[in-house]
Amino acid sequence: MDPLSTGPSWTYSSGFNAAIDFCIWILEIDGIHIPPFDLHPEGNGSLRAKGLDTNNWRAWFARVVTSQDQRQSPATLWMSGSEMREALEKLWEAYLLLSDQRGSWDEKIGMKQNTVWPNLWNDLKPYHTSLDALTIHLVNYSKEMVEVFPPTSVVLSIVNGDISTESFTAYTLDAARKLASQFPSHRPKSINTAGQEVSQNQERMNSPRLSVQNQEAVFKEFRSLQPGDTKKCKISRFLDPFVILDIDGMEMAAIPEGIEHQPDKELEVGQEVEIRVLPRSTQDQIAMAFKIIEGN
Repeated sequence: MDPLSTGPSWTYSSGFNAAIDFCIWILEIDGIHIPPFDLHPEGNGSLRAKGLDTNNWRAWFARVVTSQDQRQSPATLWMSGSEMREALEKLWEAYLLLSDQRGSWDEKIGMKQNTVWPNLWNDLKPYHTSLDALTIHLVNYSKEMVEVFPPTSVVLSIVNGDISTESFTAYTLDAARKLASQFPSHRPKSINTAGQEVSQNQERMNSPRLSVQNQEAVFKEFRSLQPGDTKKCKISRFLDPFVILDIDGMEMAAIPEGIEHQPDKELEVGQEVEIRVLPRSTQDQIAMAFKIIEGN
């Protein structure tokens, strides 16, 4: 995915994303319906037999979207059982044989975007100060839909390899508005929490939308951990649309879809959460996975 244009501190990019498309493709293979991806026919049910459900798929999907690294299989981000992870690894190998075909429309859509790019860039300028960047991940599905994943990611589905410039522009601007209103940001470094980011910038710390305490200490704490290390915390409160986690007196926000829990149980204040540092963490960005500790 290449940026179409960049400014001094702002980048926009759009293109087919095989790792994210894979997450949707496996729904079609299995046949499970997980809104908004609920128009495909019944499949072979093989992944449901291994434990796939709405909750663990949504948590995995959020990880892949916000932490994805196309240099390795998205199956590595599956945290709900080794049998499913092994099945996803095998399916990923099969998917790679199809990925060029599934994304063959990418260049055509890119050319369409170029025709409206000057106007779209101007329309996006109001969001340059409230979003660090905007990344549109294009995928295949049988109906057009858009989902946002704070702080800067958008998933947009393409039907039959095409989308009108009017629809693409409308979806892009609507997604930018949603991201800017849900999680405005001004930050040079961040902690990526598989669905949101926590800033070190003082202006973000004082945001009335989300009060985050002692962020430098939070960043320092997780930067000292190694991939695979875990840390326990508790849900302290809810601040729509986020779940606020208490980590030794410090607060961090996460989206509910990014926290694995039993699908028949609601998230509640006081529940213990395990945070696991993921392999793709860097010095400047910490990627993490969240899971409710059952029995609490």
